[in-house]
Amino acid sequence: MVTKFCLVLLTGCVMALPGEKALGEKTNTNIEYNCTAPYIPIAGHCLFFESLSKGTWGNMQTICRLLGGDLAKLDHSDVIGDVVMYIKEHAMPESDYWIGASDESKEGDWLWPDGSQVRMGVPLWYRCGSTVEPNGGVKQNCAAISNGRFYYISDEDCSGENYGICEYYWT
Repeated sequence: MVTKFCLVLLTGCVMALPGEKALGEKTNTNIEYNCTAPYIPIAGHCLFFESLSKGTWGNMQTICRLLGGDLAKLDHSDVIGDVVMYIKEHAMPESDYWIGASDESKEGDWLWPDGSQVRMGVPLWYRCGSTVEPNGGVKQNCAAISNGRFYYISDEDCSGENYGICEYYWT
């Protein structure tokens, strides 16, 4: 098995590409996922893209919960890479999408909807020059992947309006 790690130089910024596995990162691709509508299988997750209307992080979380899920846990760069490919291949808005990470409960303690810790730094979070996410302090407590930030995770003001990515968690 060959694991590769890529760096890209973009106007003085060094970052790992979404979709590229970091050293030691593993993905199980031998599992069958039977997602129920409106969810579709992407990278071993059952995901739904709310791409018709925008809302706050809380609005999108409510929509996801009404659909039996929660905002998505995009915790590996290959998952984010597959999500970006889906967005681009299906002519979805190349915009910003809320995902499930938040530090609203305790500043600096980023958690996924299932209560697990969010992995910090590259390859998941945006980093370019002096901009290192998360960087919004108490004013930006909700996570999004952003077209303007090459679909890396960034912290945003939870009251902003973005599209949303939901995930159905089966037991």
